[in-house]
Amino acid sequence: MFGTGVKDRNAIDIDKQVNKILRGLGNPSPPLRLADVRELLRLDLGYYSATDTGLLRETVSRLMVAGKQVLARPSILWDAIESEI
Repeated sequence: MFGTGVKDRNAIDIDKQVNKILRGLGNPSPPLRLADVRELLRLDLGYYSATDTGLLRETVSRLMVAGKQVLARPSILWDAIESEI
C-alpha cells in the first residue's frame, strides 16, 4: 500500500511524543487530565515539541519545570518537604 512507511513513521513519532508527555506527568493512571497536559506543555513547550529525547535535555526540562513551579508557588517546596517527613 502506498504511503505505509510514512504512516508507520508518523505513528512512531506520535508514540514517542505521547510517552514523553506521560513521563513528564509521572506516568499517571487513566483517565489523563488534559489540564495537567496543558500545564506541562505551558511550562516547557520547547522540550515537548522537540524530537530530542536525550537524558540531558530531559533533565534540563525537569529543572525548568520545577523552577517555574517554585516561582509560581513558593510554598510547593515546603509541601514537598512535609510530604517526605
